[in-house]
Order: sequence, then C-alpha cells, then structure tokens
Amino acid sequence: MALLAHERNLLKPDDKFLQEAKTVFVKYDEDKDGFLNLHEAKLGIINLFGYKPSRYELLRLFGERTLQEEQVGWDIFYDAMLRRKIDVGASAVDEVRQAFKAFDRRSAGFLTLADVKNAFREVAPHVSERIIEEIFFEFDEDRDGRLNFTQFERMWRRGAPA
Repeated sequence: MALLAHERNLLKPDDKFLQEAKTVFVKYDEDKDGFLNLHEAKLGIINLFGYKPSRYELLRLFGERTLQEEQVGWDIFYDAMLRRKIDVGASAVDEVRQAFKAFDRRSAGFLTLADVKNAFREVAPHVSERIIEEIFFEFDEDRDGRLNFTQFERMWRRGAPA
C-alpha cells in the first residue's frame, strides 16, 4: 500500500522526535536494562502523546509476543512510536477532511465564500462577515473565489473557524 504524502513526511528522519522518544525511553527505563515493562511503556506513550493507551492498543503497537514477554526494547518502542505518530497525523488530516466535507454541502470539491459564511453562521455565529471574508481571501491564494482542500487545511490549522 502506497504511503500518502503526509505519511511520507512523518516517516522522514525527525531528529527532534527521535530525541524526544529516546529521552522518554531512558526516563522510564528505571532499572536501566534497555527494556521497558508494559507499565513503563504506557507511561512513555502518555508522555509522548498525552493519553493512556488501552490493552488493545498496546497489542496493536507492540505485538502479542512483546506483550507476553512484558518487555519492550528500544527498537520496538521507537518503531511503535513512529507508527503512532503516523496514526495521529492521519487522524488529524481525517478531521480536517470531515470538516471540509461538512462545509462543502454541494460536494463540489471546493468551498465558495458563501459556503464558508454558512458554515461560520452555524459554528461561530459571533464572527462578523467582514472577518469571515478576510479569512477567506487570506487563504484563497490563487484568487479564484474558491478554497480547495489544501487551502482549507491551511485555514483550519491556523485556528479558523474561531
């Protein structure tokens, strides 16, 4: 299965994420044996991603054999954290895609100023039309009166709708 563009970007060597994961691994490897037990691995996931994983997710991330052995080595931990990072990135894109579809009621594949105004009226009725127009035209880079998905995604990630 081919990777999507955002997945390829997430798989590029990322020294910051590598260092962050290594720091977390070392921090929770309390006995300094080069392995995390399952509790320590959970703490690592909480530290890196901000939530406590379920037993099912641990199974999915580390595999049955690792769960049975209750030891997670650095290579397995880092590989699982990279895959989780991709999942988190993919779900963020899915969230934006769902919002785009909700705004694009005509299924045109783009949003007009009227589409964006209608959406803002529903989700943020306190935002003035002037502000909505400013936001729209800031992200309508090619000045065609439409926002494609990429332009909408930039707008969404910047914090709109407010």
